Amino acid sequence: MNFTGTEADFQNFVNLVDDIRNAIGPDKLITSAMSADPRKLEGFNWNRLSKSMDYFNMMTYDFNGGWSNKASHNAPVYSYTDAEVPFFNWQSTLKKLNELGVPNSKICFGAPFYGRGVVTEGTAMLNSKTVKRSETVQPDGPISTSADYTNWKKEVYDGTPNYFFIKQKALAPNSGWTRKWDDEAKVPYLVKGNFFLSYDDEESIGIKAQFINDNSLGGTIVWTVYGDLEFGGSVTSYGSKLKKWSNVKSPLVNKINEVFANGNGGGNIAPTVNITAPINNTTFETGKNIEIKVNASDRDGTIVKVEFFNGQKKLGEDTSKPYSYTISSAQSGDYNLTAKATDNKGLSTISKVVKVTVIDEGQNTAPEVSIIAPNSGDSFTEGSTMVIEAKASDVDGSIEKVEFFRDDKKLGEVAKLPYKFTVNDLNVGNYTLTVKATDNEGAKTISKAVEVEVVKDITDSCSQYPDWSSQVSYAAKSDVKYNNIHYRNKWWTRNQNPKNNSGQWQVWEKIGPCDGGGTSTTNIPPKVQIDSPFEGTTLIKGASVSIKASASDSDGNIVNVEFFNGTNKLGEDASMPYTYDFINLLEGEYVLTVKATDNKGASTVSKNVKITVKSDSTGNDCIGVAKYEAGTTYRNNEEVQNKGTKYNCKIAGWCSSSSAWAYEPGVGMHWQHAWTKVEQCSSSLMSGKKLEILQNPVANQLTLLNVLNTNTRSRLEIQDAEVYIFDPVGNPIEFNFEIDNKNINCNVGSLKKGPYVCVVYYNKQKYTGKFVKIK
Repeated sequence: MNFTGTEADFQNFVNLVDDIRNAIGPDKLITSAMSADPRKLEGFNWNRLSKSMDYFNMMTYDFNGGWSNKASHNAPVYSYTDAEVPFFNWQSTLKKLNELGVPNSKICFGAPFYGRGVVTEGTAMLNSKTVKRSETVQPDGPISTSADYTNWKKEVYDGTPNYFFIKQKALAPNSGWTRKWDDEAKVPYLVKGNFFLSYDDEESIGIKAQFINDNSLGGTIVWTVYGDLEFGGSVTSYGSKLKKWSNVKSPLVNKINEVFANGNGGGNIAPTVNITAPINNTTFETGKNIEIKVNASDRDGTIVKVEFFNGQKKLGEDTSKPYSYTISSAQSGDYNLTAKATDNKGLSTISKVVKVTVIDEGQNTAPEVSIIAPNSGDSFTEGSTMVIEAKASDVDGSIEKVEFFRDDKKLGEVAKLPYKFTVNDLNVGNYTLTVKATDNEGAKTISKAVEVEVVKDITDSCSQYPDWSSQVSYAAKSDVKYNNIHYRNKWWTRNQNPKNNSGQWQVWEKIGPCDGGGTSTTNIPPKVQIDSPFEGTTLIKGASVSIKASASDSDGNIVNVEFFNGTNKLGEDASMPYTYDFINLLEGEYVLTVKATDNKGASTVSKNVKITVKSDSTGNDCIGVAKYEAGTTYRNNEEVQNKGTKYNCKIAGWCSSSSAWAYEPGVGMHWQHAWTKVEQCSSSLMSGKKLEILQNPVANQLTLLNVLNTNTRSRLEIQDAEVYIFDPVGNPIEFNFEIDNKNINCNVGSLKKGPYVCVVYYNKQKYTGKFVKIK
């Protein structure tokens, strides 16, 4: 249909979603069906969309069809050999969304309950060349297609049969069709002569559902939900059109429900893999070695190999733990490192990309720059002034200038500290702010974007309402202004002048004058939001959390802010800063909201913030001890942890057996022959001596302070300490740290916002402390 769109559509979509959210409030869902083509995801402002939208429904089907030049899969889970478009698959779509920072919990992937048939040149097989012809279809009109209308009639199925009809026609005995399975893409297909049909069945749908489980996605969408309906048994008719069958089955829906309920897709579960070193955006000098370290595991089997890649080029592979590969004498350039883990059943997973840069010794390093004010989400009043403040530095030179941009339009530049620029007479709208720093050798860096909004100054109490027009149809309860007076209609109306049609029995109700002095009887409700904790925060049982809120009122003042968990009121605060300390939390799920009330009694409830409190199951005695995995090669006296207990290997052969039923430590029938129980991993993560954090909360650099001597408050003077960082439920976090004779400095810039626990072991003592990551 040639709906190519324009660049402005991306921002207009964001504006539309924001307007809808503002209109319907925080307690209703906003979702959107979206293309799964990774190339089409770049232009969206995902940060803004994630704030207003609840789910992104990715149409992860129709990757191939009658338009394709090869007979290919409709909805492959993974890439496969010789694919016409190698990134048309579920994994590539998710990988792109992750790179763009889209929360997995808001992503839903689409499951097709239909197939796509094509005609091929010669005998049909995967990747056969398709044969196209001219057809006219609705609503597209004339097209060139290879769609199979012989088996799947254009007038009925348009070459895309539902699953129930595929079972009736192609999967029935003596149908002439042959079912095949692509173990790379994890989907089936059917062939007969020169006809090819890509489709999904219970096996592939189970794998797709497990993919959603394993990646903690929001859920699935189905096209179409009746595509797998099977009717049988006796029929009861209700009139001439409504029938009821005594036996109705939905095999694909049932498979999805089964996997979501049990976490078992009935097939092989893909392995997990991630690069632990180097960390993203590390810089190396030319000639240095780069050691790539990888963690890989498989829930229902073993890892047979881990391959290492720079872009599409394979660097090497490792078949045993610890998985690593060293790039010797690295040459200058940019590296996009990935690792691919393959399990014992041939299923593979590719890690997230880790980007590193290798520069020549003495080569200029680009400057660093960021916006420190305003913050994303800040709101300004029309006509007011906004000061943009930036921070810029250069490790091997000096800052030549800092340029300031609004929506790619340059506002101005500053050549010396402080790096500030003032924007006057702000206009209403949403704006994206960036700054660009240039160093003394011409290298440039652009900051992360900051989103701000400018809203109308509601000194005129009617300025947010449109002027009445005789050409507009107004639904009930529409607000307008006419002759500087505010009116609201009681029922639908068109071309009825408010002045002459207002009164007790007439369509328009006169609200009050728009005199600019706020004399209108319409009160504007306040604005309120929870600033912390963040959505998805997880805490340990017994922990406390400070709920912090911000509230404002454009035509009055805030008199009270109330704090809720579900419908249970926790407390209230009548003055800024609005906070409530929620202490000694019990295990469970919490849905937090705050309600702000203004001086005229209007109130607004914030968007929900969900947090989780879990029991503390992490033991400090097992820190750094690997978890047991059946089939892993273990040595005599090697330690593992399993189900909260630490074990020592006695006989390597039995310890390394893949027969978990026999030798899983503490569980297997004969585990005592292989392992010796050492101790429970049961002591609390927060046990140990207190460790204070310098400058807590922290942004990028964490400096640790030993408080054993509170008089001198001397920093840790140690060289042989072990340092660990855990999330609130005890999962270890990868990070880099340096120790000199005065400091322990930890680079936590890559951590997500939220609370963390730091544990230090030194001289047979344990020190623990908490800190909050704020950027």
